[in-house]
Order: sequence, then structure tokens, then C-alpha cells
Amino acid sequence: MSSALYHVLLICTILNIDTRAYGDVRFLNKCIFSTKTPYFWIKSNDEVVTEDSEAICNGPDKTKLTKSCVSFHINSLIRHGIRYPGLKWIKHMDEVQQKLTKAIIRPSSQSGFIEKWANPFPNEKEHALAPSGKSELFELGKRFGQRFKMLLEVETEKVQYFVSSKERTFDSRRAFHDGLISIFSTDVIGDSYKVPIIDDNILRFHSGCKKYLDQIENNDTALGEYFKFKNGPEMNSVVNDVKKRIVDDVDVIGTISGDDVQTIHQICAFELSFFGKSDWCQFFEKEDMEVIDYLNDLKHYWQKAYGYKLSSDMSCPLVRHIFQKMDDAVNDFEDGEDFTVGLFRFAHAETLLPLYAALGLYKDSEPLMASNFERHTNRLFRSSKIVPFAANIAFVLYECDINSDNEEEEDDSDDEDEESIYVKLYVNEEAITIPACGEVLCRYTDVREYYSQLIDKCNFGQICEVDKIKDHDEL
Repeated sequence: MSSALYHVLLICTILNIDTRAYGDVRFLNKCIFSTKTPYFWIKSNDEVVTEDSEAICNGPDKTKLTKSCVSFHINSLIRHGIRYPGLKWIKHMDEVQQKLTKAIIRPSSQSGFIEKWANPFPNEKEHALAPSGKSELFELGKRFGQRFKMLLEVETEKVQYFVSSKERTFDSRRAFHDGLISIFSTDVIGDSYKVPIIDDNILRFHSGCKKYLDQIENNDTALGEYFKFKNGPEMNSVVNDVKKRIVDDVDVIGTISGDDVQTIHQICAFELSFFGKSDWCQFFEKEDMEVIDYLNDLKHYWQKAYGYKLSSDMSCPLVRHIFQKMDDAVNDFEDGEDFTVGLFRFAHAETLLPLYAALGLYKDSEPLMASNFERHTNRLFRSSKIVPFAANIAFVLYECDINSDNEEEEDDSDDEDEESIYVKLYVNEEAITIPACGEVLCRYTDVREYYSQLIDKCNFGQICEVDKIKDHDEL
């Protein structure tokens, strides 16, 4: 076994991969790289997708009362697929390779490749959707089509797409659409199903929030915990270990910085997601990857999620849009009118994370801090799992009939569960507990009331002190 493969396999034990199959290249694709993690590294594409034609849910006592539910509307947000690095990272990659080539007089057995390495990520491709990203979204579209086939196949003209102004979301939407319809028996797709609506106000709200840009995004003091950890003992240990694996000459060890190590980590992540292998990965051990993963989570936690209330507050145009569209679907469904059965939005990690925070998802009981790394080994807020490439969140509305196995209690149960419209919340295709009711299946009115402040009292201009969307790209 090569040294590179051996070290990648060590890294991949983070997810407890069956090492008996370590010779199979598929197991290289199981590592965690924060928001640079491909979707099908955390979600097996070999998993059998069960059609959601009818959902049967137990009642409170798990035995007597059941709800027989049929879906009639899906309302989702999907992150774009695997993309090329941003221009900043591409330049850093070139700089690190040049710096190490000049500095290493006697390379270690692991670093002999560096001098001949050529950056595979051209400047002109920065942030563009990668071929692997298109495949990722195509497969995701197929999975959505399989799960909601009964709903979507017969109503293909009643599906709507929204995208941000970035080309990678257009391309992701197109790939998803192709995957979705690939499992349907009909080729008749209406124009409204094909043409996406561009809306940065709901999908890139972070770009138009002046207060957020000034106080958080472009303000290093807002990332105090991130920088404390970056300069703390855990990261210093990682940097020193990586240095020793790169060079045998101790005199040049000081030339390799923490920023260089983060760049090497990025090369490893992107090359693995593009090509399934990377010589750069051999410089990291499992423990190193856990530390770097926490460092990245600190940044996302404080900059985009629970660190500051503003991050969740500024997502209210999106929350309002989601619920207004569900309100419309509920009203039209009950009135027997035509309505949109599927709504798919394509956006960014910067869109999903504030939404998670607004909905109260993946919130740890203790904030992520530089000082509590050890206590957060099993944290809920792990960006590699909740917001990888192609991450997705979907509200699904159901009409439910209430049935009781005990006829004497049937009248009481009908009174108690008079409402017939319920909702499930899926994240990365898994139904999760909804904070509004503490269950997987909740009354729609209860969920709407729980988030009513964000829906009905959203004043983006007042929250963000701005009324114009500006272009601001992710890194």
C-alpha cells in the first residue's frame, strides 16, 4: 500500500469506514472537509430510495392513533454541487507549491512530488461547477424524483425553480432537473418547469445585508474564537506535525506557516473531490483532520450561524418566502385550485447556514468556543455533515387522515387532531425532529406559528440597514 493511500485511509477512519475494503478507491471518498465535503461522501448513493407515496405515522402512544398521510407539496433549498476553488485559494495553492519547492532542500519521502505538482484548478474556472458537481446534482435529482415520484411525475408542469445570480446555481439546477425527469415516463415538461427564476433577495440575502458585512463578514473581531483556536495549542501541534512530514531539514521548518497548512488541506479536499486521490493528503493524520474540521466549524458557527443573532435574522426573506409558498399551496389545495407541487431553490452554504440557525437546527447546548474543542467531539454543528456540497433541506406538506384502533376513543382523537395538514422537515434526505412540536410530523399551523416572527414581521431593510443587493462571493 502506498504511503499516500495509507494516510488517507487513516483520515477516513473519522467516519468509521470498514477498513477491510481499504483497497477499494471508493473508500477514499469518505473524508470530512467542512463545506468542501461532497454530498455522496456523507450520503451513500447506493442507498435504496423509498417512494414517499404515503406516510404512516404513529400517534402519541405509538400504538392506538396513526396518521395516514399523502404528500401534496415539497418546498426545498439545495446548495450547488462540487465546484472549483475560489480565486483566493487557487492563488494560495500556487504560492504554497512555489514556497515549498524553494524551501525544501532535502524533501522527505512523502514530499518528493511537490516540485513537479501542477495546480489542476485554472483561474478562469474559479467557483464554476465541477463535472463531479454536475454528476452530484444529477444523482440528487434522481433521488428526489424517486422519493416523490407519485407527486412530481403527474404534475411536472407545476414545479418551480429559483436560483441565485451565480452560474454554478444555474448549472446545478439544470443537472438536478435532468436527474429528476430521467426517472419519469413522460417527456412533456412545461416551460414553467424548465425556466428558473433569479432571486438574490431570498437566496443571497447575506450579500445585501450591510450590517452583516460590516459587523461580521468583514470584521475579524467577530471571529475572535476562530483566531484563538487557529493560534492555539491544538492547531500549533497540527502545523508542527505537518512540517515534520514535509521536510527532513529542521532548518526550514519555520518557513511553513499555519496558513500554508490550511492551504494544503484545501488542495487535499478539492483534489479528492475532483479526482478521488491527492498526494497532499498524506501530510495529515486523523487527529489533524479533526482539529482542522473544528477550526472550520468555528468560522462557520460564528460567521454564518449561531455566533450572532443577526445571521439568522437576515434570513427572514427566505423563511418568509418558504412559508408564503406553503401557505399558497395549502389554501389552493383545500380550495381545489391548481398550485405549485414542487419548489426547488439553488443557492449557497451562506444561504443554508443562516436558515438552519433561524429554524433552530443543529444547535449545541454549549456554544462552540476555542476553549471547548474536546467537549464538542460529538457536536451537532458539524458543517461537513449538515452543509456539504449539494446539501438540501425540504419542507413537505401532507394531507393526513386520522385513524384510531379504539372506536370508543375515535371521537376524542378526531377532535384533538381536527387539522388535516401536516408537515415534515428533511435535511439531506433525512426526516428530522421539528423544533416547533418536538416530533418528525407536525401540524402545519403549529409550525407556522412557531416561526411567525420571521414570516410576518420580516423587515430586511431595518435588520440590515440596506435596501440594495450587492455582489459578494463565497470563498
